[in-house]
Amino acid sequence: MSAILNIASKIYGRVLDTRNVLYDYAVFRSYKVPVPVISVGNITLGGTGKTPLVAYIARLLAEAGERPAIVSRGYRREDENSLVVVSNGEKIIEDPSVTGDEPLELALDLKGSAAVVCDADRVRGSVYAIERLGASVIVLDDAFQHRRIRRDLDIVVIDAGLPFGGRRTVPGGRLRENLHNLARADAIVVTRPEDSEDLEALRSELSDLNSDAPLFVCRSRVQSIETVWTSEDRQPDPDTTFFVFCAIGNPKSLLAQLEREGFAIAGSRSFPDHHTFTQDDIDEIEGQARAAGADALLTTGKDAVKLVDKRFGIPCCKVKSRLVIDDETALKSLLKSAMDLSEDS
Repeated sequence: MSAILNIASKIYGRVLDTRNVLYDYAVFRSYKVPVPVISVGNITLGGTGKTPLVAYIARLLAEAGERPAIVSRGYRREDENSLVVVSNGEKIIEDPSVTGDEPLELALDLKGSAAVVCDADRVRGSVYAIERLGASVIVLDDAFQHRRIRRDLDIVVIDAGLPFGGRRTVPGGRLRENLHNLARADAIVVTRPEDSEDLEALRSELSDLNSDAPLFVCRSRVQSIETVWTSEDRQPDPDTTFFVFCAIGNPKSLLAQLEREGFAIAGSRSFPDHHTFTQDDIDEIEGQARAAGADALLTTGKDAVKLVDKRFGIPCCKVKSRLVIDDETALKSLLKSAMDLSEDS
């Protein structure tokens, strides 16, 4: 079986390489929209901490006086080919089946700062955001491989704990395309450095793959614990023991972060990425939490948007994190350069 997967991975990688060459030589057309486009993407499958970086960048742009709009595919929503305005910056569609969980999380987190549009056709979604929502800059969520739209800044996120996806493309590994394609990135952001076995060796290899791209290191820190549901007489306090549940790409990293920051964790339960929770799931999780001696449940913002119609018997909270970039000044300068370059072209 491994030999078959290895052959399939090589074939898939070559197909993607050929596709990239066809874009490089304009055989496949890329479309330019009339405002700057900043892409944040991955070269591997699974969670890398990309979505928090998308929010972080959109917030920086808003603080600089821009009107950012995030354009996302909206993975695992009911109709990924439809165009949905998740948020116009203020009004939000709070239905994850229509929007997808990550776009809705972004819309709630960035209310008042950024619009959010879902469309598998990023060109169409971007044009809509510009013409109908007044966007002055587009932030593409998960679009490193979506080359139909030209971008002024291509940022690739690398998870330090699982940086190269087994060094094979799917289905034998977790790479979305061969590693040498990192050469087209304009910047690389390494997340979760605490999970790296050798961060300096990773830096060195990334430099070998792309010596021109500035490399940033990004750390996640817990900003607050917010209540999703609780009864009046059962508010969580600083000594609360939590049972963690989530449906994200890298649950081990979340647990490690919470333990590093001193949270008391009685146990945990993980589900496949983007899982839609049922009431039976919640009832089962609560039973496991009680058996483990937990006082409350704790989940992520991405998962919390899918819990609004669920019933709880014990308090349920969500963790809100903030990003710390090793050189925010340099990142702001890079964003400004991309904006200025687009205006000049």
